[in-house]
Amino acid sequence: MEPTPTYFLLVILDIADFGQRRNPDQAWLRERMYGVVRRALAVAGIEAAHREDRGDGILLLLPGSVPKHAVLGAFVDALEAELRGHARLHREGPRVLRLRAAMHAGEVAWDGRGWVGADLNTAFRMVDVPALKRTLEAAPKAVLSVGVSEALHRAVVRHDYLGIDPVEYRAVEFSAKELTDETLWIRVPGYLEPPGLDVDASGPSGGPRQDGGAPSGRAATAGPPAPAGNSGIGVVHGGIQGVGVNQGEIRQYWQPGSSPAPAEVAELKSHLEQLRAELREARSRHEIDDDTYAGATAELDEARRHTTAPDGAGRRPLLNALRRLRDLVENASGLAVTVAALIRLAGGEV
Repeated sequence: MEPTPTYFLLVILDIADFGQRRNPDQAWLRERMYGVVRRALAVAGIEAAHREDRGDGILLLLPGSVPKHAVLGAFVDALEAELRGHARLHREGPRVLRLRAAMHAGEVAWDGRGWVGADLNTAFRMVDVPALKRTLEAAPKAVLSVGVSEALHRAVVRHDYLGIDPVEYRAVEFSAKELTDETLWIRVPGYLEPPGLDVDASGPSGGPRQDGGAPSGRAATAGPPAPAGNSGIGVVHGGIQGVGVNQGEIRQYWQPGSSPAPAEVAELKSHLEQLRAELREARSRHEIDDDTYAGATAELDEARRHTTAPDGAGRRPLLNALRRLRDLVENASGLAVTVAALIRLAGGEV
C-alpha cells in the first residue's frame, strides 16, 4: 500500500561539532539533548510530537494542530533557556551543547521503516546550510541558531506575532543537491542580528541574499509588508519624524526604534550594578546558592551588553536576559522584586 502523506511542522535539531567529540561525550550529549528538548516542549505546551533519533540530532514531527507561532516563539525561547542553563555548568570543553535548528512544514509519510517526503528532504538540507553553521561559529556566546523556511517565514514570522520578532531574522539563499536558489531565514537568539553573515559567500554554499537595496554582502532585513499606495520611513522617540507619500489611507511602518538617551543608559547601567551588589549579598546570606549566583551574574552581564540597544524590538535581548534572571532568583523574593522593577524600567512587561 502506498504511504499516506500527512501534513506536519518539521523541526530538525542538530548538535554542533558533534563529530569532534569522543564516544563517551557523544553519548552524554545525546542524553542531555533529549532532556533539553523534552523540557522545552513541555514549557511551550506542545504535547503531540513524534520524535525520531538522528544520531547527532532529533527529528520532531508536530501535527498541523500545533500552532506554528508557539513553535517559532515559545518553544525556541524555552529551548534557548534550557541550553543556557546547561551552558552555565559546561561553558567550554567536550560537553558544551549547542544546537542548530531547521524548521519547515509539509507533507511526509510513514513507509513502515521511516518518514519520507520531499519537504522532509528540504528540512534536512536546511540544517546543513553553511551560513547557518557559520552563525554559531561567529557567535561564541550563542547556544542556538535557527533556520526557518521561506514558507514558514511568509506564513508566520513576518506577521510579528507576540513572541516572534521578524527584525532578528536575515535571509540567505542556498542550493543543495536537488534544491536551487532556496531561501533560509536565520535567527540567533540573544543577538540583534545573526553574526557571520556579512562575508561575501554568495553561491551554492549559502551566501547572503541580494534583495532590492540590500547592501552588497549583507543579508536582507526582514520587515512588515509594505502597504499598497503608501510609503514612508520614520523614527519615534519623543516625537515623530518622517517622510512619505500618501495615496489613499495613511499607514506608517516604523523602522526599529531609535537609540535610548545617554541619561537613560546610565540610569539602567547603575541599576544593573546595584543588582549585582544585591546578588553578592544574597549569596553571602545563603539566600541563593553558588550555581544560581553564577547563572544570574551571567544573565546580568548579557543584559548589560544590550543596554544601548534601540527601543522597541531591539530591547528584546536585554529583556529576555532580565526575565531569565528573574526566573533564576524567583525564590529570593527581594531579588525577584528588584528584577521585576528593572524589566519595567527597560520598557518590558513583567
